[in-house]
Amino acid sequence: MISRLNHVHQEISPIVATVVSCLVPILQHAEGLNKSLVENSAITLGRLAWVCTELVSPHMEHFMQSWCTALSMIRDTVEKEDAFWGLCAMVRANPSGALSSLIYMCKAIASWHVRMT
Repeated sequence: MISRLNHVHQEISPIVATVVSCLVPILQHAEGLNKSLVENSAITLGRLAWVCTELVSPHMEHFMQSWCTALSMIRDTVEKEDAFWGLCAMVRANPSGALSSLIYMCKAIASWHVRMT
């Protein structure tokens, strides 16, 4: 999936902010929502963060805690790996935006049970 998203960076850039603004409330109010909706929102946010890091990372401090909480509840899959590529890209681009969510990131990282190849 990531490789396909890389090819459409220019096409999705204009809508990234709108999509992120729709995903964040789902993650922030995940309790009581459909588990698949929350998982897919977290994965989509990660994929967007990987492909359009420069557009997503400036806002990361507003959703890092809820996003990392959602990531920690996803089973180990290629989709989860995609989301973590986005997480790493954002932390690299905006380390100060991640600082207040360090414990949540650690919990998300610790949620991995198998190594993806």
